Amino acid sequence: MDLAVKACGCRYHESDGKIVLIGVGNEHSSDDGVGHYIAKELKTKNLPGTHFEFVSGEAASLIEAWRGKRNAIVFDAVRSGAPAGKIYRFEAHSQSVPGRLFNPSSSHNLGVSEAVELSRRLNLLPPRIIIYGIEGKNFGQGVGLSPEVKNSARDVVELVMREILGEDQ
Repeated sequence: MDLAVKACGCRYHESDGKIVLIGVGNEHSSDDGVGHYIAKELKTKNLPGTHFEFVSGEAASLIEAWRGKRNAIVFDAVRSGAPAGKIYRFEAHSQSVPGRLFNPSSSHNLGVSEAVELSRRLNLLPPRIIIYGIEGKNFGQGVGLSPEVKNSARDVVELVMREILGEDQ
């Protein structure tokens, strides 16, 4: 597993107990569908206190998905030129999310990083928001993930399950 940013060891024990998990992308553009794939896989795990949203990645839909939530985890494909399958993790509540990774030229107009920064300026950013990005390989038309991306998506599913269940140490 190639994880660019290590897990922080933080727990999800906020007063409302709700975590929104947001899958971003387009399942009909190959690896751009990795965000939806991860969220769907996590949904099958019946994790306590979770709620799921599936969005294309347009900034307004992202902001609406996490608006009013205390905890959010977002999954999206990235395109930076790094090896396919590289995993990025950002604690967006305390750090910027590089726009060069979450390039809105994929299937969205304004993407994840723009939505985070706009939410930050408007005081709409959840107190805890984690962004996972997986480097894609194929963004052409088609359904299904490339093998490298699918393997990394499975790793992210395991990481997030451990983190939500408090088993990340």
